[in-house]
Amino acid sequence: MADSDAGIWKLRWDTAVAEGAGYLLVAVVCLASELLIWGLSRTLAAAGLEFFSTIVGMALVFALSTACWVVWKRTDDFYRRWLKARVDFINAHLGAGFAIPMIMLDQDEMLNGGEIGRVIGSFIATNIVSWVAVFLLSVATIGAVTKLTSQSPPREGSVSSEKSVAPSSSDDGSSSAEFEDNGQTQQATGSRDGLLLSIPRASDAEKQEGSAPAQGPLNLGEQAEAPRAYVDESSTWSFFSRHFPILLSLALVFTVGIPLTITIHEERLFDGFTLWFIWISSVRAQRAFKHSQMCTFSAPLKRALATLMNPVLLTTLLMTGYTRAKASVLGPGGLARTLQTFSGGTHLYALWTAAVSGDEIPSNPTGWFGAGDAALSILECGILAWGFKLSECRRQIFSLTGLVAILLCTAAAATNVFLSVLASRAMGLHVTEALSFAARSTTLALAKPATEAIGGNSPVNAMLVVSNGILGQLVYPFILDKLGVSKEGDGDDETGIAESQQTVTTNESTSVEAPSSSNTSPSTNTYMPNSWHQSTSSTDSPVTVAAGIAIGINGAAMGVSYLYETRSRAAPYAALSMMVFGVMTVVFTTVEPFKGTLISLASR
Repeated sequence: MADSDAGIWKLRWDTAVAEGAGYLLVAVVCLASELLIWGLSRTLAAAGLEFFSTIVGMALVFALSTACWVVWKRTDDFYRRWLKARVDFINAHLGAGFAIPMIMLDQDEMLNGGEIGRVIGSFIATNIVSWVAVFLLSVATIGAVTKLTSQSPPREGSVSSEKSVAPSSSDDGSSSAEFEDNGQTQQATGSRDGLLLSIPRASDAEKQEGSAPAQGPLNLGEQAEAPRAYVDESSTWSFFSRHFPILLSLALVFTVGIPLTITIHEERLFDGFTLWFIWISSVRAQRAFKHSQMCTFSAPLKRALATLMNPVLLTTLLMTGYTRAKASVLGPGGLARTLQTFSGGTHLYALWTAAVSGDEIPSNPTGWFGAGDAALSILECGILAWGFKLSECRRQIFSLTGLVAILLCTAAAATNVFLSVLASRAMGLHVTEALSFAARSTTLALAKPATEAIGGNSPVNAMLVVSNGILGQLVYPFILDKLGVSKEGDGDDETGIAESQQTVTTNESTSVEAPSSSNTSPSTNTYMPNSWHQSTSSTDSPVTVAAGIAIGINGAAMGVSYLYETRSRAAPYAALSMMVFGVMTVVFTTVEPFKGTLISLASR
């Protein structure tokens, strides 16, 4: 009994250490991302293009990771083992930043009833036309390209269908499933928001010598030499393990946030812990509902309700209620003060630059950095980290299909900038509101400078961008399944972190992960849940590619995030399309003669 108790407590300790190390690595990745964005912003400042730093950073990460793979193939192994789970984790939770622009909308910036109606009408009209036109044009174009390039038979060992096995790009020919799970395996406590730090096993060295078959990865809690597996049957420990992000954030609200707000009027931690609590609770609530027995009598109803429980939508609504309730306590002028405390509206790289140079930021002279700004910084880090996700499917990007996607996105950007503004003016919108539609579906990092360059209404544009993304996330589950857009595997919809196939799960108990007993290599009937498989572009149907292009153009960052979370094969095309479409939108709204022509058309 004593030996069993010691083993269980060692398992708990190792799991806690692994979780903590995983979160520490996430913090390191975020810090490195922000430093890279800062360096790029200083480089681009001479041309007045600081706002491009995040997108340029994503392209730079993609180029560097691809170049490293070309020079040394085993960099893939390093990425899978140490970085992939952290990148997926950031992507899974960057959605909290999408809610900030909607939360920051002040009543003084709102339009009247008639203007709101016209904006909604233009929003619906431009979205219907853009989604349908882009998708159909992409399907037709990609389909024609596929027919032209499908004359030669597929190479032996290549992926010949979307349901076949995807080969790994590793030099040693190891199973791609092993690396997919390595560093991402979650304990059976149900805490799928955590990150476990993986370490090499004794069998890894044996495998390199060819003396042992490929086996599943092990967590820090596993002892490779000991055959005994300790099972933690404590319901209390299991409960705290499953819900520790929610419990910790709630505890910090009352033990740190509220006391500091009352004693020294420091509200940022209170806002930050509240935002964290609402976001993680929304994520967990949607996931719990999906896996519950509620509404099982009607699958369509359950699916609709689960979709409406979108974490971005819930966080936007609840945080809007939180800020308005907090403002009501402060009395007159409370809303303006609450919003200013929540977000200073300045990028972190701009604050760092101002601190180093000693200059003052006109829009934020005090250099305030609130909880909302922290959420937007995580969003920036997530977008930059998509460079790794693009590199995971580099062969899809560096293909004729990828080139066609770039051309389609360039044409779509020009069409959207001019026609959306003309259509909005035709529906009776004022010039500034109509110009806001020029960047109606560009990622937030580019939409704001593009709108300001042509004199558009920035709050309206922010509302359009975020509403576009939320609407897209609500309809994606229905539309993508109807279209038959393929996925990489059965990844988790909320965290984007693959669940281990080797983890032993027994109801509420926690157990040590056991090695796989299978000694066979992946069969041709199994599709590997690994997006780092270097599949050829011929594996993706025109519908899958077209869906990625349409979502990247119209859904922007929120659409790309959703596709990565659901492990869709359309995700790399969406990320590429979002980047190209955003860059070209900025070009058409800031560079002459396009800028002058656009303003002239809107002023008629």
